[in-house]
Amino acid sequence: MRPRIRAAGLGAVLAEVADQGEASALFRTLQHLGLEGISELVPGERTVLIRYDRSVLSPGRLTAALQVAEPQSATSGGGQLVRVPVVYDGPDLEAVAALTGLSVDEVIRRHSSATYRVSFTGFAPGFAYLTGGDPALNVRRRLSPRAAVPAGAVGLAGAYSGVYPRTSPGGWQLIGTALTDMWDERREPPALLKPGMRVRFDVAQAGEVQAPAGSQDAEAATTTGIRIDDPGVRLTLQDRGRALQAGYGVTESGAMDPEACRTANRVVGNTPVAACLESWGGRIRVRAMGSQTVAVYGGGVSGAEVTRADGHVVHFPAGVPIPLQDGDLLRAGTLSGVYTYLAARGGFEAAPVLGSRSTDTLSGLGPAPVEPGRVLPVGPSPRRATRSVVAPSGMQHPGGVLVLDAIAGPRDDWFTPEGVQVFWTQIWSVSPVSDRVGIRLTGAEPPRWRSSIELPSEGMVRGAIEIPANGDPVVLMADHPVTGGYPVIACLTPEAQSLLAQAPAGTHVKFRCVAHDGAGRLGSAGQQAPAGGEK
Repeated sequence: MRPRIRAAGLGAVLAEVADQGEASALFRTLQHLGLEGISELVPGERTVLIRYDRSVLSPGRLTAALQVAEPQSATSGGGQLVRVPVVYDGPDLEAVAALTGLSVDEVIRRHSSATYRVSFTGFAPGFAYLTGGDPALNVRRRLSPRAAVPAGAVGLAGAYSGVYPRTSPGGWQLIGTALTDMWDERREPPALLKPGMRVRFDVAQAGEVQAPAGSQDAEAATTTGIRIDDPGVRLTLQDRGRALQAGYGVTESGAMDPEACRTANRVVGNTPVAACLESWGGRIRVRAMGSQTVAVYGGGVSGAEVTRADGHVVHFPAGVPIPLQDGDLLRAGTLSGVYTYLAARGGFEAAPVLGSRSTDTLSGLGPAPVEPGRVLPVGPSPRRATRSVVAPSGMQHPGGVLVLDAIAGPRDDWFTPEGVQVFWTQIWSVSPVSDRVGIRLTGAEPPRWRSSIELPSEGMVRGAIEIPANGDPVVLMADHPVTGGYPVIACLTPEAQSLLAQAPAGTHVKFRCVAHDGAGRLGSAGQQAPAGGEK
């Protein structure tokens, strides 16, 4: 087992091996290795995504350590055993029996007799891909996926078994209902399964079925804070996000423009990790409930207009503390960017999930998107003083094109040399079909894959530029899934991610290839990255 190491942006590499068995062994080896500087491991079907601290570890040192590490068997014992009672009442149970040539009773017997291992997570928080099942139950996905698969549904797809943690679309063959919640925000940790664990399914009776536990809103009613009169297009709470939770199928989330969010907090004296309001694509109106101090900041935001209780209107620039009295109305919004941040002194309070108050729009984790009439409580005033900062300027695009720095790989060799050239030299346009999950780009000529073979699921990083079969790039952003199945041709630097987040639909962008030395120091690599080869 000698993995191939591929760069995956700054602070991560993708270690690739031959098959799923070797990927599980590599994951266990890396856990056993305990190498200083490794912060998180995200196993995939044939890979392990390794996040590392650039100040402690380099890709070269990591590669050297793996060359001499003693492989840990993927089939050996070990790993916590979790037993999950299942009622075998799924709507596809008879179809699975027909596909396999087995009786329904034999399908149940074989499925409940195996000991599974959690190979990797993804798709949704708490969703685990389980391997080790009977090969006779290897069945294809449904030809037409369901729009809504209920929470607790037990499904089969290829060599995998899995349990849907919450209601979501899905195309797996459903054979039963689990009586144990895969995801429960009242539990610590919320996810029942993570990579390396073992799982057994126990046959249960229909009368034992219980409704999956839902999350609870721990936010208490309040009469002081910030009242939302008009949330604009979309208004959510965001902070620095949920770090190092990919093992549970949970992505980072957090502010789309982290620096703008941190700056808004700095203006009102908050710590950088306090929660802000993030407004997407429109003006917002909020009202002070009691005396408050707020600040607005973001790409192209001009400032804020405050209407006092006596009708007097005062204008404040972005980046300055804004004192509000009870009943004052504040209007703010971006003119040339996309995201505006509003910070309140003391930080917005909400029940944290996995250490963060961020709203994850893909998975539904965290506080619900903010609706009109909601009053958001504010925490105690911090000891830090308020301060003013330089107001943000509008988006500046020399020559009308926004240049974005990106690091080639990890899957640039998945494309033809001509396709790689097209990616780096073409002018792309930001599509209006973009959100916190991903920003879509369109261009005149798509980068072509070398073949039609699909990529097995593997770990994804924020800023990864996926190229699906239609050739239009999708840049994964704050709420991206933990794993994905499209080849990543390059990964944006953190600075480029913020620039793209604030680029409105129709903005012309071009990618500039940069190289890094493993410690995060960047340098030009020319316009075209080498296709293939280790990086």
